[in-house]
Amino acid sequence: MRLSLVCVVVSLAVSWTPAAIGRPQPGPGDRPKGEDAIGFEVFAGFKRIEKGNPIFALDPPLWAAATHAIVVDETAHYFWCGRQRGARWLLLMHATAPVGNLTDITQDARNPILVPSEKGFDDAAVEYPFPFLNPADDGKVWRIGHVRTRDFRTFEPNPHNPIFTPSASRDAWDCGGVLTPHVIEIGDTYYMVYAGKKGKEWQTGLAKTPKP
Repeated sequence: MRLSLVCVVVSLAVSWTPAAIGRPQPGPGDRPKGEDAIGFEVFAGFKRIEKGNPIFALDPPLWAAATHAIVVDETAHYFWCGRQRGARWLLLMHATAPVGNLTDITQDARNPILVPSEKGFDDAAVEYPFPFLNPADDGKVWRIGHVRTRDFRTFEPNPHNPIFTPSASRDAWDCGGVLTPHVIEIGDTYYMVYAGKKGKEWQTGLAKTPKP
């Protein structure tokens, strides 16, 4: 039997708590009823974009992954991790794109925006700028799963798990594993930024699914 590693997307079970999809959280009086929860099938519907992937990539053996995104006004801000050679090997990068075309990416001229310290707890690497839940088993293939919760104590697994798996094509840039998902909402679409693996290198890709 082949074991698999699973990276899990955690969503709050009511749509008034959109912190997991990159929007400000409303006040206590704005809560709708529990039946307004985002359906499991929505998270099971992500499809890779047809053109533009990977949206961040570096030449092997370097990689560009661990990407997260937030939307401010009409601009998507990407925070991604670049693997470099040397002892201080993971650097935090920033890029932007208009919400109308998430693959029209402009890299921040100040990159890297955050680097490991010369002496300190972070003297080797800096990455993962946002909280995420990433449980794993001792298998060989990373896949993405989804659970939802109302109280962060009890979790309901998505019956469609795993919701996102490596590409079936051996030539695809993400055929070896998928990891570190982050979901944002733009208009009538949910977009998921994720890391994909081929060989020993991880790059960053984009998938999308329509809102119900």
